[in-house]
Amino acid sequence: MEQRRWLLLALALLLAIPVSEHFKVTSPEKVVGIVGQDTILPCTISSTKPLDNPQVHWIKITDGHTEDIYTYRHFGGEPMQKYCGRTSVPGDGFATGNVSLTLKNVQPADEGRYICSVESSVWFAENDTKLSVAGTGEVFIEIQGPQMQGLELGCRSQGWLPKPTVQWVTEDGQGLSVDTEIHQDSRKLFSVWSRVTVTGEEMGKVTYQILNPLVQVEKKTSLSLSGDAFPRVSPGLPAFWTVFTLFLLTLAAAAAVLVYRGKTEEANISQALESRLEKDLKQLSQQIQTLIQAFQNMQESTERDLLMIRTDLENKRGMTEEGNATMILESTWQKDLQQISHQLQNLQQILHNMQMSTQRDLQLLRTELENKQELSKVESYKGDVTLDADTAHPRLEISADGQKVKDTGVIRQVPSNEKRFDSHLFVLAKEGYTSGKHYWEVSVGRRRSWALGIARESVTRKGPLTLCPQNGFWAIGLADGRDCWAYTDRWTRLSAYLVRKETQSVEETAAASLRPPSWTSWN
Repeated sequence: MEQRRWLLLALALLLAIPVSEHFKVTSPEKVVGIVGQDTILPCTISSTKPLDNPQVHWIKITDGHTEDIYTYRHFGGEPMQKYCGRTSVPGDGFATGNVSLTLKNVQPADEGRYICSVESSVWFAENDTKLSVAGTGEVFIEIQGPQMQGLELGCRSQGWLPKPTVQWVTEDGQGLSVDTEIHQDSRKLFSVWSRVTVTGEEMGKVTYQILNPLVQVEKKTSLSLSGDAFPRVSPGLPAFWTVFTLFLLTLAAAAAVLVYRGKTEEANISQALESRLEKDLKQLSQQIQTLIQAFQNMQESTERDLLMIRTDLENKRGMTEEGNATMILESTWQKDLQQISHQLQNLQQILHNMQMSTQRDLQLLRTELENKQELSKVESYKGDVTLDADTAHPRLEISADGQKVKDTGVIRQVPSNEKRFDSHLFVLAKEGYTSGKHYWEVSVGRRRSWALGIARESVTRKGPLTLCPQNGFWAIGLADGRDCWAYTDRWTRLSAYLVRKETQSVEETAAASLRPPSWTSWN
Protein backbone atom coordinates (compact mmCIF):
# COMPACT_ATOMS: atom_id res chain seq x y z
CA MET A 1 0.00 0.00 0.00
CA GLU A 2 1.30 3.42 -0.91
CA GLN A 3 2.80 5.24 2.04
CA ARG A 4 0.80 8.15 3.37
CA ARG A 5 2.15 11.67 3.10
CA TRP A 6 1.72 14.20 5.85
CA LEU A 7 1.67 17.99 6.09
CA LEU A 8 4.92 19.42 7.46
CA LEU A 9 5.46 22.86 8.98
CA ALA A 10 9.03 24.02 9.70
CA LEU A 11 9.50 27.17 11.76
CA ALA A 12 12.39 29.63 12.05
CA LEU A 13 14.05 30.03 15.45
CA LEU A 14 13.01 32.83 17.78
CA LEU A 15 15.49 33.17 20.66
CA ALA A 16 14.75 34.60 24.07
CA ILE A 17 16.34 38.05 24.15
CA PRO A 18 17.36 40.28 27.10
CA VAL A 19 15.57 43.63 27.25
CA SER A 20 18.93 45.44 27.10
CA GLU A 21 19.39 44.23 23.53
CA HIS A 22 16.17 45.87 22.32
CA PHE A 23 16.15 48.85 19.95
CA LYS A 24 13.42 51.06 18.49
CA VAL A 25 12.60 52.00 14.91
CA THR A 26 10.66 55.23 14.23
CA SER A 27 9.27 56.73 11.03
CA PRO A 28 6.52 59.27 10.16
CA GLU A 29 3.01 58.06 9.46
CA LYS A 30 2.71 59.83 6.09
CA VAL A 31 4.99 61.31 3.42
CA VAL A 32 3.97 63.09 0.20
CA GLY A 33 6.16 62.81 -2.89
CA ILE A 34 5.93 64.88 -6.09
CA VAL A 35 5.93 63.18 -9.49
CA GLY A 36 9.35 63.45 -11.12
CA GLN A 37 11.11 64.65 -7.97
CA ASP A 38 13.13 62.83 -5.28
CA THR A 39 11.61 62.10 -1.89
CA ILE A 40 12.92 60.71 1.41
CA LEU A 41 11.14 58.10 3.53
CA PRO A 42 12.56 58.78 7.02
CA CYS A 43 13.54 55.90 9.31
CA THR A 44 15.57 56.19 12.52
CA ILE A 45 17.10 53.51 14.78
CA SER A 46 17.26 54.31 18.50
CA SER A 47 19.56 52.04 20.53
CA THR A 48 21.67 52.32 23.67
CA LYS A 49 24.50 50.27 22.15
CA PRO A 50 25.80 49.35 18.68
CA LEU A 51 23.81 46.65 16.94
CA ASP A 52 25.36 43.25 16.35
CA ASN A 53 25.31 42.29 12.66
CA PRO A 54 22.46 44.70 11.77
CA GLN A 55 20.43 44.60 8.55
CA VAL A 56 17.80 46.95 7.18
CA HIS A 57 15.12 45.75 4.79
CA TRP A 58 12.87 48.26 3.03
CA ILE A 59 9.65 46.56 1.92
CA LYS A 60 6.72 47.98 -0.06
CA ILE A 61 3.12 46.81 0.33
CA THR A 62 0.55 47.87 -2.29
CA ASP A 63 -2.97 46.42 -2.40
CA GLY A 64 -1.78 43.39 -0.46
CA HIS A 65 1.20 42.78 -2.77
CA THR A 66 4.60 42.77 -1.05
CA GLU A 67 7.94 43.46 -2.71
CA ASP A 68 11.48 44.01 -1.42
CA ILE A 69 12.91 47.43 -2.26
CA TYR A 70 16.33 47.73 -0.65
CA THR A 71 18.59 45.77 1.72
CA TYR A 72 21.28 47.59 3.71
CA ARG A 73 24.13 45.99 5.66
CA HIS A 74 27.45 47.19 7.10
CA PHE A 75 29.25 46.52 3.84
CA GLY A 76 26.78 48.49 1.72
CA GLY A 77 23.34 48.63 0.17
CA GLU A 78 21.68 46.32 -2.32
CA PRO A 79 18.63 47.61 -4.22
CA MET A 80 16.34 45.17 -5.95
CA GLN A 81 16.78 45.13 -9.73
CA LYS A 82 13.57 47.09 -10.35
CA TYR A 83 14.84 49.92 -8.12
CA CYS A 84 18.49 50.07 -9.22
CA GLY A 85 19.58 53.69 -9.61
CA ARG A 86 16.45 54.96 -7.85
CA THR A 87 17.04 54.05 -4.19
CA SER A 88 19.74 54.66 -1.59
CA VAL A 89 20.36 54.68 2.18
CA PRO A 90 23.02 56.87 3.89
CA GLY A 91 26.40 55.11 4.01
CA ASP A 92 26.83 55.90 7.72
CA GLY A 93 23.29 54.81 8.56
CA PHE A 94 24.15 52.39 11.37
CA ALA A 95 26.57 54.87 12.97
CA THR A 96 24.07 57.75 12.94
CA GLY A 97 20.88 55.73 13.25
CA ASN A 98 19.57 57.28 10.03
CA VAL A 99 18.54 54.52 7.61
CA SER A 100 16.09 56.64 5.62
CA LEU A 101 15.33 55.56 2.05
CA THR A 102 15.80 58.09 -0.76
CA LEU A 103 13.49 57.37 -3.70
CA LYS A 104 14.45 59.19 -6.90
CA ASN A 105 12.16 60.34 -9.72
CA VAL A 106 8.96 59.48 -7.87
CA GLN A 107 6.17 58.00 -10.01
CA PRO A 108 2.47 57.32 -9.28
CA ALA A 109 3.21 53.59 -9.10
CA ASP A 110 5.45 54.29 -6.08
CA GLU A 111 2.42 55.00 -3.90
CA GLY A 112 1.97 52.51 -1.09
CA ARG A 113 2.99 51.55 2.43
CA TYR A 114 6.74 51.23 3.03
CA ILE A 115 8.07 49.15 5.93
CA CYS A 116 11.49 49.90 7.43
CA SER A 117 12.46 46.55 8.97
CA VAL A 118 15.61 46.41 11.12
CA GLU A 119 17.08 43.26 12.59
CA SER A 120 20.23 42.33 14.47
CA SER A 121 21.53 38.96 15.57
CA VAL A 122 19.32 39.17 18.67
CA TRP A 123 16.36 41.50 18.00
CA PHE A 124 13.93 42.74 15.38
CA ALA A 125 11.82 45.92 15.04
CA GLU A 126 10.06 47.79 12.25
CA ASN A 127 7.82 50.74 11.43
CA ASP A 128 5.94 51.86 8.36
CA THR A 129 5.22 55.01 6.36
CA LYS A 130 2.47 55.65 3.83
CA LEU A 131 3.76 57.37 0.67
CA SER A 132 1.21 59.43 -1.26
CA VAL A 133 2.20 60.84 -4.65
CA ALA A 134 1.01 64.20 -6.00
CA GLY A 135 1.35 65.64 -9.49
CA THR A 136 0.52 68.91 -11.25
CA GLY A 137 0.68 69.98 -14.88
CA GLU A 138 0.77 73.01 -17.12
CA VAL A 139 -2.50 74.63 -18.21
CA PHE A 140 -3.33 75.64 -21.82
CA ILE A 141 -6.41 77.66 -22.79
CA GLU A 142 -7.73 78.05 -26.34
CA ILE A 143 -10.72 79.39 -28.26
CA GLN A 144 -12.68 76.51 -29.80
CA GLY A 145 -15.02 78.58 -31.98
CA PRO A 146 -18.57 79.93 -32.13
CA GLN A 147 -21.24 78.05 -30.19
CA MET A 148 -24.76 79.27 -31.02
CA GLN A 149 -24.70 82.96 -29.98
CA GLY A 150 -21.60 82.55 -27.82
CA LEU A 151 -17.97 81.51 -27.94
CA GLU A 152 -16.65 78.15 -26.73
CA LEU A 153 -13.41 78.13 -24.75
CA GLY A 154 -11.42 75.02 -23.94
CA CYS A 155 -8.63 74.27 -21.50
CA ARG A 156 -6.31 71.26 -21.40
CA SER A 157 -3.99 70.03 -18.68
CA GLN A 158 -2.35 66.72 -17.86
CA GLY A 159 -0.07 65.13 -15.27
CA TRP A 160 -2.35 65.57 -12.22
CA LEU A 161 -2.52 63.28 -9.20
CA PRO A 162 -4.82 62.79 -7.39
CA LYS A 163 -7.92 63.76 -9.40
CA PRO A 164 -8.07 67.59 -9.53
CA THR A 165 -11.04 69.92 -9.17
CA VAL A 166 -11.85 72.36 -12.00
CA GLN A 167 -13.68 75.70 -12.15
CA TRP A 168 -14.27 78.53 -14.66
CA VAL A 169 -15.03 81.99 -13.21
CA THR A 170 -15.80 85.42 -14.62
CA GLU A 171 -13.99 88.60 -13.75
CA ASP A 172 -16.41 89.26 -10.87
CA GLY A 173 -15.88 85.76 -9.45
CA GLN A 174 -19.08 84.10 -10.68
CA GLY A 175 -18.79 80.42 -11.57
CA LEU A 176 -19.74 79.28 -15.06
CA SER A 177 -21.48 76.10 -16.16
CA VAL A 178 -18.80 73.86 -17.66
CA ASP A 179 -18.36 70.52 -19.42
CA THR A 180 -15.30 68.74 -18.02
CA GLU A 181 -13.76 65.39 -18.93
CA ILE A 182 -11.14 63.83 -16.65
CA HIS A 183 -9.28 60.67 -17.68
CA GLN A 184 -6.58 58.58 -15.98
CA ASP A 185 -3.77 57.17 -18.12
CA SER A 186 -1.70 54.00 -17.73
CA ARG A 187 0.67 55.83 -15.35
CA LYS A 188 -2.33 56.70 -13.13
CA LEU A 189 -1.99 60.42 -13.95
CA PHE A 190 -5.14 62.43 -14.68
CA SER A 191 -5.63 64.57 -17.79
CA VAL A 192 -8.35 67.23 -17.93
CA TRP A 193 -10.28 68.67 -20.88
CA SER A 194 -12.77 71.36 -19.84
CA ARG A 195 -15.06 73.49 -22.02
CA VAL A 196 -17.24 76.49 -21.33
CA THR A 197 -19.45 78.64 -23.58
CA VAL A 198 -19.44 82.38 -22.87
CA THR A 199 -21.72 85.03 -24.35
CA GLY A 200 -21.42 88.76 -24.69
CA GLU A 201 -22.76 89.03 -21.14
CA GLU A 202 -19.52 87.49 -19.82
CA MET A 203 -17.21 89.92 -21.63
CA GLY A 204 -14.03 90.69 -19.72
CA LYS A 205 -11.58 88.28 -18.11
CA VAL A 206 -12.54 84.60 -17.91
CA THR A 207 -10.31 82.45 -15.67
CA TYR A 208 -9.77 78.69 -15.61
CA GLN A 209 -8.70 77.26 -12.22
CA ILE A 210 -7.50 73.72 -11.44
CA LEU A 211 -6.62 72.55 -7.91
CA ASN A 212 -4.64 69.59 -6.54
CA PRO A 213 -6.55 68.64 -3.35
CA LEU A 214 -3.66 66.69 -1.79
CA VAL A 215 -1.01 69.43 -1.74
CA GLN A 216 -3.44 72.37 -2.24
CA VAL A 217 -1.57 73.64 -5.31
CA GLU A 218 -3.72 75.68 -7.70
CA LYS A 219 -2.90 76.71 -11.26
CA LYS A 220 -4.91 79.18 -13.31
CA THR A 221 -4.94 80.89 -16.67
CA SER A 222 -7.10 83.75 -17.95
CA LEU A 223 -8.38 85.11 -21.25
CA SER A 224 -9.70 88.63 -21.78
CA LEU A 225 -12.71 88.85 -24.12
CA SER A 226 -14.15 91.89 -25.88
CA GLY A 227 -17.09 92.35 -28.23
CA ASP A 228 -14.83 91.58 -31.20
CA ALA A 229 -14.26 88.09 -29.82
CA PHE A 230 -17.87 87.14 -30.57
CA PRO A 231 -18.03 86.90 -34.40
CA ARG A 232 -21.33 86.75 -36.21
CA VAL A 233 -22.01 83.19 -37.22
CA SER A 234 -23.02 82.66 -40.84
CA PRO A 235 -26.78 82.04 -41.27
CA GLY A 236 -26.34 78.51 -42.58
CA LEU A 237 -24.25 77.21 -39.66
CA PRO A 238 -26.35 77.36 -36.44
CA ALA A 239 -28.30 74.23 -37.33
CA PHE A 240 -25.10 72.36 -38.11
CA TRP A 241 -23.47 73.47 -34.85
CA THR A 242 -26.59 72.29 -32.99
CA VAL A 243 -26.40 68.85 -34.62
CA PHE A 244 -22.65 68.78 -34.04
CA THR A 245 -23.07 69.62 -30.35
CA LEU A 246 -25.74 66.93 -29.92
CA PHE A 247 -23.38 64.44 -31.51
CA LEU A 248 -20.61 65.41 -29.10
CA LEU A 249 -22.99 64.83 -26.21
CA THR A 250 -23.99 61.46 -27.68
CA LEU A 251 -20.33 60.49 -28.03
CA ALA A 252 -19.57 61.54 -24.46
CA ALA A 253 -22.58 59.58 -23.18
CA ALA A 254 -21.54 56.51 -25.14
CA ALA A 255 -18.02 56.76 -23.75
CA ALA A 256 -19.45 57.00 -20.24
CA VAL A 257 -21.54 53.87 -20.85
CA LEU A 258 -18.45 51.99 -22.03
CA VAL A 259 -16.49 53.03 -18.96
CA TYR A 260 -19.40 52.19 -16.66
CA ARG A 261 -19.84 48.75 -18.17
CA GLY A 262 -16.13 48.05 -18.10
CA LYS A 263 -16.00 48.76 -14.37
CA THR A 264 -19.23 47.30 -13.06
CA GLU A 265 -19.28 44.01 -14.94
CA GLU A 266 -15.72 42.89 -14.15
CA ALA A 267 -16.93 40.00 -12.06
CA ASN A 268 -19.34 38.78 -14.77
CA ILE A 269 -17.37 39.48 -17.95
CA SER A 270 -18.34 37.16 -20.79
CA GLN A 271 -18.50 36.93 -24.54
CA ALA A 272 -21.77 38.88 -24.46
CA LEU A 273 -20.02 41.86 -22.81
CA GLU A 274 -17.26 41.85 -25.41
CA SER A 275 -19.80 41.69 -28.24
CA ARG A 276 -21.84 44.54 -26.78
CA LEU A 277 -18.81 46.81 -26.36
CA GLU A 278 -17.66 46.14 -29.91
CA LYS A 279 -21.17 46.87 -31.20
CA ASP A 280 -21.22 50.23 -29.36
CA LEU A 281 -17.87 51.20 -30.87
CA LYS A 282 -19.06 50.22 -34.34
CA GLN A 283 -22.16 52.40 -33.97
CA LEU A 284 -20.02 55.36 -32.89
CA SER A 285 -17.79 54.87 -35.90
CA GLN A 286 -20.81 54.83 -38.22
CA GLN A 287 -22.17 58.03 -36.63
CA ILE A 288 -18.88 59.81 -37.19
CA GLN A 289 -18.77 58.69 -40.82
CA THR A 290 -22.35 59.96 -41.29
CA LEU A 291 -21.41 63.32 -39.76
CA ILE A 292 -18.32 63.58 -41.94
CA GLN A 293 -20.42 62.93 -45.05
CA ALA A 294 -22.96 65.56 -43.96
CA PHE A 295 -20.15 68.04 -43.43
CA GLN A 296 -18.67 67.34 -46.86
CA ASN A 297 -22.08 67.78 -48.51
CA MET A 298 -22.64 71.06 -46.66
CA GLN A 299 -19.14 72.24 -47.60
CA GLU A 300 -19.76 71.54 -51.30
CA SER A 301 -23.15 73.26 -51.17
CA THR A 302 -21.69 76.30 -49.42
CA GLU A 303 -18.89 76.62 -51.95
CA ARG A 304 -21.43 76.48 -54.82
CA ASP A 305 -23.58 79.18 -53.15
CA LEU A 306 -20.57 81.44 -52.58
CA LEU A 307 -19.44 81.00 -56.18
CA MET A 308 -22.90 81.97 -57.46
CA ILE A 309 -23.01 85.06 -55.22
CA ARG A 310 -19.53 86.14 -56.24
CA THR A 311 -20.26 85.68 -59.95
CA ASP A 312 -23.57 87.55 -59.72
CA LEU A 313 -22.03 90.54 -57.94
CA GLU A 314 -19.09 90.75 -60.31
CA ASN A 315 -21.38 90.70 -63.33
CA LYS A 316 -23.85 93.26 -62.02
CA ARG A 317 -21.90 95.66 -59.82
CA GLY A 318 -18.23 94.81 -60.05
CA MET A 319 -16.10 94.69 -56.92
CA THR A 320 -18.22 97.14 -54.91
CA GLU A 321 -18.83 97.20 -51.20
CA GLU A 322 -21.22 94.28 -51.71
CA GLY A 323 -18.36 92.35 -53.25
CA ASN A 324 -16.15 93.06 -50.26
CA ALA A 325 -18.98 91.89 -47.99
CA THR A 326 -19.13 88.67 -49.98
CA MET A 327 -15.42 88.09 -49.44
CA ILE A 328 -15.85 88.66 -45.70
CA LEU A 329 -18.82 86.28 -45.66
CA GLU A 330 -16.83 83.67 -47.58
CA SER A 331 -13.86 84.01 -45.24
CA THR A 332 -16.09 83.57 -42.19
CA TRP A 333 -17.77 80.47 -43.60
CA GLN A 334 -14.47 78.94 -44.62
CA LYS A 335 -13.07 79.54 -41.15
CA ASP A 336 -16.12 77.87 -39.59
CA LEU A 337 -15.83 74.91 -41.95
CA GLN A 338 -12.13 74.51 -41.15
CA GLN A 339 -12.94 74.47 -37.43
CA ILE A 340 -15.57 71.76 -37.95
CA SER A 341 -13.15 69.73 -40.08
CA HIS A 342 -10.49 69.97 -37.37
CA GLN A 343 -12.91 68.81 -34.68
CA LEU A 344 -14.08 65.90 -36.84
CA GLN A 345 -10.47 64.78 -37.14
CA ASN A 346 -10.17 65.00 -33.36
CA LEU A 347 -13.31 62.89 -33.02
CA GLN A 348 -11.82 60.22 -35.26
CA GLN A 349 -8.72 60.14 -33.05
CA ILE A 350 -10.87 59.96 -29.91
CA LEU A 351 -12.80 57.02 -31.35
CA HIS A 352 -9.57 55.22 -32.23
CA ASN A 353 -8.22 55.78 -28.72
CA MET A 354 -11.48 54.51 -27.23
CA GLN A 355 -11.30 51.38 -29.36
CA MET A 356 -7.71 50.67 -28.30
CA SER A 357 -8.45 51.39 -24.63
CA THR A 358 -11.53 49.17 -24.63
CA GLN A 359 -9.60 46.32 -26.23
CA ARG A 360 -6.92 46.62 -23.53
CA ASP A 361 -9.57 46.67 -20.79
CA LEU A 362 -11.24 43.58 -22.25
CA GLN A 363 -7.94 41.71 -22.27
CA LEU A 364 -7.25 42.67 -18.65
CA LEU A 365 -10.72 41.55 -17.62
CA ARG A 366 -10.31 38.25 -19.45
CA THR A 367 -6.99 37.64 -17.69
CA GLU A 368 -8.48 38.49 -14.29
CA LEU A 369 -11.40 36.15 -14.91
CA GLU A 370 -9.06 33.32 -15.92
CA ASN A 371 -7.01 33.86 -12.73
CA LYS A 372 -10.14 33.81 -10.58
CA GLN A 373 -11.38 30.67 -12.28
CA GLU A 374 -8.02 28.99 -11.72
CA LEU A 375 -8.00 30.04 -8.05
CA SER A 376 -11.56 28.78 -7.61
CA LYS A 377 -10.53 25.45 -9.13
CA VAL A 378 -7.55 25.16 -6.78
CA GLU A 379 -9.64 26.07 -3.71
CA SER A 380 -12.01 23.21 -4.48
CA TYR A 381 -9.27 20.89 -3.17
CA LYS A 382 -8.95 22.76 0.14
CA GLY A 383 -8.53 20.52 3.18
CA ASP A 384 -8.47 20.97 6.95
CA VAL A 385 -5.21 20.79 8.87
CA THR A 386 -4.88 19.74 12.52
CA LEU A 387 -1.37 19.67 13.98
CA ASP A 388 -0.26 16.53 15.82
CA ALA A 389 1.32 17.56 19.14
CA ASP A 390 2.94 14.11 19.48
CA THR A 391 5.16 14.90 16.46
CA ALA A 392 6.16 18.46 17.45
CA HIS A 393 9.72 19.32 18.49
CA PRO A 394 9.91 19.97 22.29
CA ARG A 395 10.33 23.73 21.70
CA LEU A 396 7.04 23.89 19.79
CA GLU A 397 3.75 24.39 21.61
CA ILE A 398 0.56 23.29 19.82
CA SER A 399 -2.77 25.01 20.61
CA ALA A 400 -5.63 22.98 22.08
CA ASP A 401 -7.52 22.98 18.78
CA GLY A 402 -4.44 21.94 16.83
CA GLN A 403 -4.66 25.03 14.61
CA LYS A 404 -1.66 27.02 15.89
CA VAL A 405 1.97 26.34 16.73
CA LYS A 406 4.32 28.58 18.71
CA ASP A 407 8.07 28.49 19.22
CA THR A 408 8.48 28.87 23.00
CA GLY A 409 12.25 29.31 22.75
CA VAL A 410 12.89 26.67 25.43
CA ILE A 411 13.00 22.88 25.48
CA ARG A 412 9.79 21.84 27.22
CA GLN A 413 9.16 18.67 29.17
CA VAL A 414 7.05 16.56 26.83
CA PRO A 415 6.48 12.81 26.52
CA SER A 416 9.17 11.08 24.52
CA ASN A 417 7.98 8.97 21.59
CA GLU A 418 9.14 7.72 18.22
CA LYS A 419 6.88 10.13 16.34
CA ARG A 420 8.47 13.33 17.72
CA PHE A 421 11.14 15.34 15.87
CA ASP A 422 14.08 15.96 18.19
CA SER A 423 16.59 17.95 16.10
CA HIS A 424 14.51 20.27 13.92
CA LEU A 425 11.58 22.57 14.65
CA PHE A 426 9.16 20.41 12.65
CA VAL A 427 5.59 19.30 13.28
CA LEU A 428 3.30 17.04 11.26
CA ALA A 429 -0.44 17.25 10.77
CA LYS A 430 -2.81 14.49 11.82
CA GLU A 431 -4.37 14.26 8.37
CA GLY A 432 -2.77 11.96 5.82
CA TYR A 433 -3.40 11.14 2.18
CA THR A 434 -2.68 8.26 -0.15
CA SER A 435 -3.72 9.99 -3.40
CA GLY A 436 -5.62 12.92 -4.90
CA LYS A 437 -5.16 16.70 -5.09
CA HIS A 438 -4.97 18.80 -1.93
CA TYR A 439 -4.76 22.51 -1.08
CA TRP A 440 -4.00 24.24 2.25
CA GLU A 441 -3.89 27.79 3.52
CA VAL A 442 -1.29 28.51 6.22
CA SER A 443 -0.62 31.77 8.07
CA VAL A 444 3.07 32.32 8.79
CA GLY A 445 2.83 35.88 10.17
CA ARG A 446 5.90 37.99 9.46
CA ARG A 447 8.38 35.16 9.46
CA ARG A 448 11.16 35.65 6.94
CA SER A 449 12.01 31.93 6.80
CA TRP A 450 9.61 29.00 6.74
CA ALA A 451 8.93 25.72 4.96
CA LEU A 452 5.68 23.93 4.21
CA GLY A 453 4.97 20.68 2.43
CA ILE A 454 4.18 16.98 2.77
CA ALA A 455 6.19 14.07 4.16
CA ARG A 456 6.03 10.31 4.08
CA GLU A 457 4.67 8.77 7.25
CA SER A 458 7.91 6.80 7.58
CA VAL A 459 10.33 9.79 7.51
CA THR A 460 13.16 9.89 10.03
CA ARG A 461 12.18 11.89 13.12
CA LYS A 462 15.45 11.65 15.07
CA GLY A 463 18.77 13.34 14.47
CA PRO A 464 19.85 15.65 11.63
CA LEU A 465 17.89 15.49 8.40
CA THR A 466 17.59 17.35 5.10
CA LEU A 467 14.37 18.41 3.41
CA CYS A 468 14.38 16.73 0.00
CA PRO A 469 12.30 14.13 -1.86
CA GLN A 470 15.02 11.49 -1.38
CA ASN A 471 14.42 11.72 2.39
CA GLY A 472 10.64 11.66 2.01
CA PHE A 473 9.94 15.41 2.13
CA TRP A 474 8.29 17.49 -0.62
CA ALA A 475 8.41 21.08 0.66
CA ILE A 476 8.59 24.68 -0.49
CA GLY A 477 9.54 27.69 1.60
CA LEU A 478 10.75 31.26 1.98
CA ALA A 479 14.40 32.02 2.80
CA ASP A 480 15.47 35.31 4.42
CA GLY A 481 12.21 36.96 3.40
CA ARG A 482 13.27 37.21 -0.22
CA ASP A 483 13.35 34.05 -2.32
CA CYS A 484 11.00 31.09 -2.56
CA TRP A 485 12.54 27.65 -3.02
CA ALA A 486 11.53 24.10 -3.68
CA TYR A 487 13.58 21.95 -1.31
CA THR A 488 14.94 19.48 -3.85
CA ASP A 489 18.35 17.79 -3.52
CA ARG A 490 19.75 21.03 -4.92
CA TRP A 491 17.33 23.82 -4.05
CA THR A 492 15.23 25.09 -6.96
CA ARG A 493 14.28 28.77 -7.02
CA LEU A 494 10.56 29.34 -7.56
CA SER A 495 8.92 32.18 -9.43
CA ALA A 496 6.29 32.78 -6.75
CA TYR A 497 3.81 35.59 -6.03
CA LEU A 498 3.66 36.43 -2.33
CA VAL A 499 0.71 38.40 -0.96
CA ARG A 500 0.76 39.83 2.52
CA LYS A 501 -2.84 40.00 3.70
CA GLU A 502 -2.62 41.27 7.25
CA THR A 503 -0.24 42.99 9.68
CA GLN A 504 0.87 41.45 12.97
CA SER A 505 2.84 42.92 15.87
CA VAL A 506 6.40 41.80 16.69
CA GLU A 507 5.12 39.74 19.62
CA GLU A 508 2.78 37.83 17.31
CA THR A 509 5.61 36.68 15.06
CA ALA A 510 6.41 33.95 17.57
CA ALA A 511 3.38 31.96 16.41
CA ALA A 512 2.25 30.46 13.13
CA SER A 513 -1.44 29.84 12.56
CA LEU A 514 -3.33 27.51 10.26
CA ARG A 515 -6.25 29.91 10.05
CA PRO A 516 -6.89 32.21 7.00
CA PRO A 517 -3.47 33.01 5.50
CA SER A 518 -1.24 35.99 6.04
CA TRP A 519 0.90 34.88 3.11
CA THR A 520 -0.30 32.89 0.13
CA SER A 521 2.17 31.47 -2.38
CA TRP A 522 1.26 30.66 -5.98
CA ASN A 523 3.59 29.39 -8.67
